[in-house]
Amino acid sequence: MRFIIYFLLASFLQGYFCLAVVSNKKLTHIHNNLSNHDNNSNKFNDSSAKNKNNFAFSSKRRFENPWMLHARGGGTELNDDDVLDVNFEVTNGSSSTTTTPFPQQNNKADNASSLAFDGISQVEREVIFDREDVPTQPSVELPDDPSYPQPKYGLIFMDCFCPYHGIYLIETAKRVYGVGIVNVLSGYIATGMYLNDGIREHLPARVPDIGQEQAWAGKIPFKVLNIYCESDAGLLSAERLGVALKLRDFINPASRHKFLMNAAAKASKLMTVDQKMCSTVEEALAFASELGVRENVVLNVSNKTSQSEPIRCIVKPSRGVASDGVHLCSSLKEVQEAFEKVYKAPVYGSPEDKYEEVLVQEFAIGQEYAVDIVSKNGEHKVAALWKYDKRPCNGAPFVYHSTMLADANDVVGNAVCHYAIDSLKALDIKWGLSHVEVILDSNLQGRLVEVNCRQHNTDFAPMTSLCIGYNALDMLLAAYLGDIPDIDLPEMFKEERLRWSELPDFPTPNLLGAVIHLVSHAEGPILDIRHAEEIENLQSVQLLHIYPHFMVGNYAEKTIDIRSDAGFVHLINEDRDAFYEDYEKIVKAMPNMFLVDENGYNDGRQQNVGH
Repeated sequence: MRFIIYFLLASFLQGYFCLAVVSNKKLTHIHNNLSNHDNNSNKFNDSSAKNKNNFAFSSKRRFENPWMLHARGGGTELNDDDVLDVNFEVTNGSSSTTTTPFPQQNNKADNASSLAFDGISQVEREVIFDREDVPTQPSVELPDDPSYPQPKYGLIFMDCFCPYHGIYLIETAKRVYGVGIVNVLSGYIATGMYLNDGIREHLPARVPDIGQEQAWAGKIPFKVLNIYCESDAGLLSAERLGVALKLRDFINPASRHKFLMNAAAKASKLMTVDQKMCSTVEEALAFASELGVRENVVLNVSNKTSQSEPIRCIVKPSRGVASDGVHLCSSLKEVQEAFEKVYKAPVYGSPEDKYEEVLVQEFAIGQEYAVDIVSKNGEHKVAALWKYDKRPCNGAPFVYHSTMLADANDVVGNAVCHYAIDSLKALDIKWGLSHVEVILDSNLQGRLVEVNCRQHNTDFAPMTSLCIGYNALDMLLAAYLGDIPDIDLPEMFKEERLRWSELPDFPTPNLLGAVIHLVSHAEGPILDIRHAEEIENLQSVQLLHIYPHFMVGNYAEKTIDIRSDAGFVHLINEDRDAFYEDYEKIVKAMPNMFLVDENGYNDGRQQNVGH
């Protein structure tokens, strides 16, 4: 059933997905396959990672990924945020009853995404999911090896389509732990597939209706231990199902609402930015003025910035991903313009609902980090610490240039990781993967940007397995399945299973690693891609991937956020000087990487395909 769902969703979303790319005739991107890694690369105490002769990547090896989807005659590979960020034309409807212990403000703008029933209106539910016509049915998968016994235990996987996130977890859980799998679609994904393409075959695999969860679970032939959701838009569906099956304690709107999560952190005595939900532009301007923002005046309020910089603030929606709708405002005029862009814009995950309030926040000064955390019943362990390099570019304030591994055990890393874990505790998050973004100032004081209750949306596992010795995905399986008695686990894969109790709280990389975001500085029909072979041949480069909509003949757009990246490069090295030298070479090559016809497509056409 899962592979039918994969094919259908891949067909439906082909316009959003990223195809494997040839950057020139010598450069073919073939994805890393974690299953082909030496087993030792998954062990956190593998000292051989320090020996260059033992690097799995030292000869520029590329591994075929076994989980490539084939849709409409072509190989389709899912990329980073594609599944997470698709906006279907659906309507959210009435809200379910929810109890939360966290501080609330008027959050009308987020009602649809945090409280509504799985992104499906009552009308659509009656029309599309007629209970007699298309009843829900658990889509169960058992281990592929026929020698395995009938599994006693299993996991629920929601909206899992990415080869290097959900599908990797599914295949590893079956093979290494011998457990069963239940594949389920969130209401948002299931509705979108039907409304946009008329697809019905996947509907039995949708999340069960409210009140039907126990009956649905009764058809599963093993004990469900936990639930994982790959998509950001499906988190509410996963929470609701988890609560019904007693895998979670309560539905938690604060885990998805940027104002509420900061309010929860503040209530737990953590340092946070000043913030306010504003329902009118006058309210937004008044609060921005309180923060020190002025109209065309450079001020220094409370020594928060130097005399050469104006006080700034952030204006953004309360729900969203990939910096969508986030504005850095240096004047009241910019605040008004940003407010007008966000106000009444479609709510993320529910585009027919509109934001009735806009979030205005103090701009936190400092370095931004991301912390990948795995939680097991309230015990939190850091899987990886990442340092962002975001720069103003192409008129946008925060353009990713790199996401670089950092040491979680030095003074700075310790401060960031402790703050991130305290944020999870403030939100009472006890299980699963989290991707927490924190800004640390010069006094080592952290401030929360946001908590994302999902995986880091990049292909991080091969890099962290090599640089640290393990990865967050294998850690998650250890958290979810590590308490299964040994007698019920496949003996042959014992060495591949991580032991939760032996994992450190904070990791220290043995190698330098980074994901470099390729930034397009050009706009127009692409005539040529330059510097690709030069980048591929750099000592630190292990993988170069250019997205299909940036191939010759397509229309290049300037990168203004992570969604408009032109591709990515994976850098790994033990030599610090060589690593940073290669990084700077790539950044310097970006401004003229794409040669475009500046006079092309004067009629406004954009001939991009994919993504």
